[in-house]
Amino acid sequence: MEGTIADAKAIFYNESNLFLEQNQMHKRRAKMKIGFAEILVILGVALLVFGPDKTSTTKTDTASDGNTYTATATGIGDVTVTITVEDGKLVKVDVDTSNEIEGIGRHLGSEFTEQILQKGSVDAVSGATVTSKAVQEALAECLKQAGL
Repeated sequence: MEGTIADAKAIFYNESNLFLEQNQMHKRRAKMKIGFAEILVILGVALLVFGPDKTSTTKTDTASDGNTYTATATGIGDVTVTITVEDGKLVKVDVDTSNEIEGIGRHLGSEFTEQILQKGSVDAVSGATVTSKAVQEALAECLKQAGL
């Protein structure tokens, strides 16, 4: 009977150790998956924020409405700012953020338009930093074109 108790203890001990080793291995794998996902997110954000400058501009002069200037900068998608200047002052502004992500930057076009009309600049919006930066870049290019 002693042989079977000793054998049972050995089997139990071996099975317990195997279970613990497998549990630790699963925990390590879970940590690796989380780490990899975090790395992908960080790389994606870095590319969006510090990626190549893709600002492109065009200028349109309209005699009856003064001068209209348009510039496009890349946020998540293309962001276009159009300003109309009369006597050295902004009289009309349009900020098109329709290419941005729904719920993050897409709905901010009218808010940015109001800010530009009121104070001639744009505040960064928390959670929409990439869109805010693109609007600032496009606005700066429009103002440069207009000589302001």
